[in-house]
Amino acid sequence: MRYWSLLWCLIWLSACVDQAKHRANYVKIDGSSTVFPITEAITEDFYETYPEYKVVVGISGTGGGIRKLCRGDIDLCNASRPIEPSELDECRTAGLEILSLPLAFDGIIIAVPISNQWAQDIRISELKRLWEPAAQGKNLRWSDLRPEWPAIPVQLFGAGSSSGTYDFFTEVVMGKARSSRGDYTSSESDNIIVQGLLGSKGGLAYFGYTYFIENATRLRALPVMDDLNGNNEAVMPSDQSIADGTYKPFRRTQYMLITNKALERENVYRYVHYYFSRIEKLADELHFVPLPAAEYTTVRETINRYSPLQP
Repeated sequence: MRYWSLLWCLIWLSACVDQAKHRANYVKIDGSSTVFPITEAITEDFYETYPEYKVVVGISGTGGGIRKLCRGDIDLCNASRPIEPSELDECRTAGLEILSLPLAFDGIIIAVPISNQWAQDIRISELKRLWEPAAQGKNLRWSDLRPEWPAIPVQLFGAGSSSGTYDFFTEVVMGKARSSRGDYTSSESDNIIVQGLLGSKGGLAYFGYTYFIENATRLRALPVMDDLNGNNEAVMPSDQSIADGTYKPFRRTQYMLITNKALERENVYRYVHYYFSRIEKLADELHFVPLPAAEYTTVRETINRYSPLQP
């Protein structure tokens, strides 16, 4: 009897050791699809330097990623918006402090198929008419927005309700986050939104800047006029207008969110440190708008300050 008890005890201890080793080698990431291309590319480079570590990257939207972060299911969250106070409180209730690291600028693009040659710009008031909750069930046509536009139904494509892009867009357009009609084609994946728009005739969609640049020969980005704030000049999204902040009101900052406990683990620290040592060099290749160099220096100093480890 003692022999079998000892054997089972050894098996249990071995399983615990294997689980701890598995945890020590894996970095788990989830969250924004807008940030995903950056994280995916840096992760591939990371493997070449640290082949002993494994990184798993998922896409469940910023909100979905933050919920997983607060539950301790993941180590890092890609976020296309700032973490909200209620979400910080949820994490603190679980005994976790969140470090929010800015990683790049982005712009939400209002896009149409290349076949749409009638719309040369779009007003925020027109976007509000299309997307407001009161529009639920209404089959609006382009001519309902401007009489000189054709009487073609507007097919809407946009972010799913777990997406940070959804939160940001609805707050800008409606003045209240998460206030939107629900009868449109939605996804937490920007790529799926793009594919839907490409297959439409009278479509209109919103999604992240990187995904537009990758499809710029097949889609058109509309200059945006912030008329609800008294601005009657339409601004075209570009690297320059996003970097200098003139692409209003759809310019935003993207973040990496990390828990204090995760940053104490060597594999996570190595990954995060590598991430912010590489990100500036990939801006042109990945078509995103980088932060000023001084801000990346500040982020790296913050990482070293919060972690007991050193590069």
